[in-house]
Amino acid sequence: MPMDAMSMADAILRALGGTENVVAATHCATRLRVNPRELSRVDTAALDAVPGVLAAQVVGEQVQIVVGPGHVDDLADAVARRLAPPAAASVRPLPTRAISVLVDVFTPLLPAFVAGGLLTALHNVLAGPGAFGDLAVVDAVPWLRGPVALVGLLGAAVFALLPVLLGFSAAGRFGGSPYLGAAMGAALVAAPGLAADSALPAIHLTPDTGWVIAGVDVLAIDYQGTVLPIIAICFVLARLERFFGRRLRGSARLLLVPLLTLLTTGLLAFLVLGPALRFTADAAAVGLEWLYSSAGLLGGTVVGAVYSPLVVTGLHQGLIAIELGLLSTGGSFIFPVPPPPTSPRPRPRSPCGCRRAGAPDCGRWPPPRPLRPHSASPNRRCSA
Repeated sequence: MPMDAMSMADAILRALGGTENVVAATHCATRLRVNPRELSRVDTAALDAVPGVLAAQVVGEQVQIVVGPGHVDDLADAVARRLAPPAAASVRPLPTRAISVLVDVFTPLLPAFVAGGLLTALHNVLAGPGAFGDLAVVDAVPWLRGPVALVGLLGAAVFALLPVLLGFSAAGRFGGSPYLGAAMGAALVAAPGLAADSALPAIHLTPDTGWVIAGVDVLAIDYQGTVLPIIAICFVLARLERFFGRRLRGSARLLLVPLLTLLTTGLLAFLVLGPALRFTADAAAVGLEWLYSSAGLLGGTVVGAVYSPLVVTGLHQGLIAIELGLLSTGGSFIFPVPPPPTSPRPRPRSPCGCRRAGAPDCGRWPPPRPLRPHSASPNRRCSA
């Protein structure tokens, strides 16, 4: 007789040598994949004997436990709950939680932002006038036009397709499928192109075939370079995915959960969340820009006076969304230079994450991250 998911997870974890022996756990469509700390502590016979387990095998350094489609999602969630650290007793204030979400969403994207920004700057230097009098570098050296255009493309793509990157990161942060989040971001970016001149004639949209509500063609709104809409949309997407996942089982879950999640989220995104948050983000960026540029000394004083307390409390991270909105329209005045440190710093660490001051660098790149239940990468610190 099959066990419920939590009992099955407990039995599997016992056979794996306990929760302390599990470094990472993830899953595919049919099987739970576990990286044990010590493979010798894994009892494969006990795993095979767990009701509901179809097969268990060791592949390299990984233990694969086959339970079948649909069931593996429930089992993976149960294992993740058993592996998760105890929740903190205190509840953080809403602004603090919101800032924490923004930081978690944007931090994995920093390498892309750095590369995109530097490539865009390099393109502007080579393609802008002034290097040779009124001539640009590409005018003086014509054969550089192609390579410089490629540099500009690589830099601009990061910010033009920002909702795709944010969709992947935000959906994962909220506990949903990162790939559904990326698909939703791609839909937001692609919609205006489909409404204008589509590479897919079968779904080409014209003014007569668009979706006009209250005088606004909701499928033609440009979301390139936006931040707030896709983050809010992925928040809803993750909850809808869990909602449908709890109500469907087996093959129906595997096939229908992504379909219903993307379809329902798409309707909410294009009809409600997207237009409302696009307007909100634009209004915030325009208002802040007006305050800084049109209110003279008073505007600069207000921005400067507010910014320092925000840095002290860490709330300045919330301006990232407005900052990127300004950058997408040509430039920003919020973060011209990094803010100076205004709070005590933690103890020095080596680049690999060791907490001891002066610990040598173990040479790993990127540095190891804290273990999360569904992470496929083991958490290994250097031996320093």
